[in-house]
Amino acid sequence: MTISPHNHGHHNQTGAGRAPGRNTSGSEENLRDASLPPRGLTQAEADEFISQLPAVRYERELKMKLELSVTEIGLSEAHSNLLIDKGIFTVEDLLNRQESELRALGRLGDGAMRDIRECLKILGFQFRQSAKRSKDSRT
Repeated sequence: MTISPHNHGHHNQTGAGRAPGRNTSGSEENLRDASLPPRGLTQAEADEFISQLPAVRYERELKMKLELSVTEIGLSEAHSNLLIDKGIFTVEDLLNRQESELRALGRLGDGAMRDIRECLKILGFQFRQSAKRSKDSRT
């Protein structure tokens, strides 16, 4: 019998947590073990396996987007500089403000706000609505 590196001789054995004689479908077993790396991997291989899981990739991509500088998202140099002068350096800093707060900074008119919203939309983000505006839009 040849032992593959993934089963390490566990062929046809009752798995831990499985009732003896219970026949589980392959898909049920795959769902349970989908996020677990195969046995016998080195730490580097296990880390690589985990880094490729959809949730982990999503979190990594989200973090990268939030850390983008306002100078890297397609805004004009003037608007980027204005945001930086007001202490808004990253997409995350931008998203932690409401549109009304940004408008209060001055020199950000309708065109600038439209550009900021469009750049955020391309990244998959939008400004959160204020509680008052949310209430008003329901009536």
